[in-house]
Amino acid sequence: SADNSNVQSRLSRDSSKVEDRLSRDSSNVESRMSRDSSKVEQRLSRYNLKEFLRKLTTLVEHVDKILDAVIDSTIVQKLYRDFMWMETKPYYFAYITAEYTLYQRLRESEESAVEAGIFERSSELPAWFAEYKHILKDLYDIYIEEGEIICASYTIQELETLIPWRSDKMDKFRELKTVIGDWWKAELDKDPRLVELIGRANKEFAAAAQLDPTELMKIDLTWSECKEILQKLVIAKFEHAAGFECSQVLMDNLIYRYRNIDINFKKLSLVLHNLADIFDTQANFKQAMLSSTTSSDQRLMKENARRDILEPEYFRIEFINAPDPFRFLHGQKFIYRERAMKKADDMSAKLKSWFPDCEVSLSKQALRKSSVATSSTSSTSSSSTAASRMVIFVQKVNPVMTNMSVYENLDIQLQVMRYRTRNETNAFAFKEQINKAGNVRVSLSLTEAELPWMLRWSRVISDQLELEVRPIVSYLTNIQYKNLELQGYLESLQEDRAAVSMTEISMSIQGVILAAVNGGITELQNKFINKEYEEMFPEDKIYVDMLINEIKKQNIYLEGLLHIHGEENKAMESLQFEMQKEFSKRKPMVNKLSKEKVNKAFLVPILDTMTIEKAKETLNADVLTYLNPNIN
Repeated sequence: SADNSNVQSRLSRDSSKVEDRLSRDSSNVESRMSRDSSKVEQRLSRYNLKEFLRKLTTLVEHVDKILDAVIDSTIVQKLYRDFMWMETKPYYFAYITAEYTLYQRLRESEESAVEAGIFERSSELPAWFAEYKHILKDLYDIYIEEGEIICASYTIQELETLIPWRSDKMDKFRELKTVIGDWWKAELDKDPRLVELIGRANKEFAAAAQLDPTELMKIDLTWSECKEILQKLVIAKFEHAAGFECSQVLMDNLIYRYRNIDINFKKLSLVLHNLADIFDTQANFKQAMLSSTTSSDQRLMKENARRDILEPEYFRIEFINAPDPFRFLHGQKFIYRERAMKKADDMSAKLKSWFPDCEVSLSKQALRKSSVATSSTSSTSSSSTAASRMVIFVQKVNPVMTNMSVYENLDIQLQVMRYRTRNETNAFAFKEQINKAGNVRVSLSLTEAELPWMLRWSRVISDQLELEVRPIVSYLTNIQYKNLELQGYLESLQEDRAAVSMTEISMSIQGVILAAVNGGITELQNKFINKEYEEMFPEDKIYVDMLINEIKKQNIYLEGLLHIHGEENKAMESLQFEMQKEFSKRKPMVNKLSKEKVNKAFLVPILDTMTIEKAKETLNADVLTYLNPNIN
C-alpha cells in the first residue's frame, strides 16, 4: 500500500517532466530533420542509393507473391500425388492452377526486374529459365498422363518461346536435350514417319531420339536447333490431337522469320510445305483420317477429338469459401473449356471428383446463400472460415466471336472459319431472359488468356459488364447461330454424304421446320415484322431487315438439307414427307417478307457485336488490353 502511493506520486511528478522533455525534443527533432533532409538527399544521390532502393522495393513487392505461390504449389502437389492413384484424380484442378500460378508469379517478377533495371533485357535465356523449364516439364508430364494433348502441346510451345534464336551451344542445359528426346521418342513410337519431320531440324538428333534418348547428351545442339526441334514437336502433337488450327500462329511466325529476319528459303519452303499438309488434312479430314487409321475405334477416336476441337463447351466456375489448402482459389473465377456436348451436370461431377469435400451449385439462389454464409463466417473468425465447406458455382457460357471481323461481309465457306467461331477468344457471355416480354440480360466475362491454351481453363479478370437487349436481338442472334450450324451441315454433306449422320440432320432441320423453333415465321411476323413494331421501335429497323435476310438464308440451307435427307434417309420417309409439306408452306411465306436479294455474306452474330461494342465503351484500358487485338 505504501509503495503504491509512492509509485503514484512518482508517476505524477515524472509525467510532467516527460511532457516538458518531449516538447523540447520535438522542436529539436524537427529542426534536425529540416537541416539533415538536404544532406540525406545529397547522400542518396551520391551513392545512387535511390536507384538501389527502387530496385530493392521492386523485388520485395514480388517476394510475398512468390512465397505464397511456392507454399500453395508444394502443399497441393503433395495432396495431388498422395491421391493420384485414384481414377478421379482428386485435386487435379488445384495442382495445375497452383503450378501455373507459380510460373506466372516468377515471370511477372522477372519482367518487373527487367523494367527496373535489375536484370538486363537481352536476347539470352530468361534469368530463371531453369525454374520455368522445371514447372513446364511437370505440367507436360501430367497432361500426357491425363490425355490432355492440346494443353501439352501449348506447354511445349510456351517452353519454346522462352528459348532465343542463338547459334551458340546449349552446354549448360544438357539434360534438356534428354527431356526433349524422351518427348520425341514417345511421338516416334506412335508415328515413325515423324523422323523426317524432326530430321529437318537436326538429323543427328533424329537418329539418337529413335535409339536411346541418353545418347542425346553427346550431341552438340545450338539453341536455335533446340527451338526448331521443339517447334516440330508442337506441330506433330497438335496434328495428333486433330488440332491443326492450333499451330497456325507458330507457322505464321516461322514464315515471317524465314522470309524477313533469318532469310532462309530452304527452311521457308519446308514450313510452307508443312502448312500445305495441314490445310490439306483440315480440308479433307475424313479422307485423311481413313488413310492414316487402321480400325473403326481409331477413326471414332479421331472424329471425337476433331469434334472436341471444333465444338467445345464452356463453363464459368467460381470458388467460394475455399479452405486453407486451396486458399489461392478463394473468390477466383475461371472459364473452363470442356469437350464437345458436355452439360453442366458433367462439369459438376468433374468438380466434385477434383474437390471431394466441396458443394457444387448450379443455381444462383444457392450461390447467394453461400455468399451470405461466407461473409458471416469471415466476420467472426478465420478458423470458422477455414472449417466451413467450399462451394463451387457452375454456369454454362457461350464464347463471343471477338476474332471474326476479318471474315465479315464475305460469302465464305464455314469450314474456313469454323474453328474460330468457338475458339481463339477470351470473352464469354452468359445470357438469361429477365421478363415475360423476352428481354435478355448478357453478362460478359473476360479471361487473361485466349482459349484454348496451356490450361483447359483461364482466370476471369473482369466480369463487371452487363448488357440488356430487347427480344428482337435475342431472336436474331439465335437464328444467326442456327444458320451457321445448318450451313456447316450442308457444306459437309455436299462434299461427303457420310460426313454427318442422318439422325443428326433429322433432329436439326425438323427442329426448325416442324417444331417451329422461336415461334415460326408467323409468330416472327406478329412480333417484329409488321408496321406496328416498326412505328413503336423505328431504331430496330436494321434488326428487322437482318432478321428477314437470315430467314431467307435459312430457307436455302433447309432446302438443300431436305433434298439430301430425302435421298439418304429412306428409313424415315414419313418424317421426310411431313417436313417437305411444311417447307412447301414456309417457302412462299418467306418470299413475301421482302423482295431484296438474299445476302449470304457472313456477319458476326448481332449480340456478340453489341457486347464487344459495349465492352469498348465501358471497360477501362487495362482490361481492354486482354481482349483480342481486333477489338483494340
